[in-house]
Amino acid sequence: ETGTDQTIPARVSWQGSVTLPARDLLAFAKGAPKESTVDVCATVDGARVIISAYAGGLRTELLGIVSDEYPLVGDGPTSYIASVWADDLRAAIGSTTYAAATDGRRVILEGISFKVRGRTVELAAADNYRIGVAQLTADAVGTMGADPDDLVPLARGLDLVAAAIGPKGHGLVGIWRSAKGMPVLTFDVGSARILVRCIDGTFPDYRKILPLDSPKQATAT
Repeated sequence: ETGTDQTIPARVSWQGSVTLPARDLLAFAKGAPKESTVDVCATVDGARVIISAYAGGLRTELLGIVSDEYPLVGDGPTSYIASVWADDLRAAIGSTTYAAATDGRRVILEGISFKVRGRTVELAAADNYRIGVAQLTADAVGTMGADPDDLVPLARGLDLVAAAIGPKGHGLVGIWRSAKGMPVLTFDVGSARILVRCIDGTFPDYRKILPLDSPKQATAT
């Protein structure tokens, strides 16, 4: 449903790829002394790859598997949709995902309506009781930014995007979508890339129940 990859600077003497157990790798990272350099060595034993990692006085061995066996959320060519400011995107996500359904009765409502019209990006979420709508202006749009198909990325996937942005922001966030196969949205946040699967189906027309004009207005501070 979601995926991410992160690029970090390193001094590389041997190139390759391997899949490691995430829980063990995270435990090593949390236990490593801060500001310490991590040395990583690989030993190939038939179909197995053993990774030895050293940081300060901490040492661990992780048993890896062939990276080709790792399931991907999305791959293949992607098409550029738009670039938006990270702080604006985080605020829009925070204003909508809280209203997404979580009871499993209507899968489409577990996603967020994601529309791009010209340079306006609109996010909307609704369950049986709440509606959240947010708009932001794109800094730039691609060829699909004029009138792309409406997409419905998973709400919990967008929450991961907001968490990756963090309180300090990361400048512009590039947004892409898969050009074929299962619809997937990709968000480039700093040196991280987050992939969020989209739900098949059409999001309900929430604007039918939103008041377009009303003499009553309320301001909350």
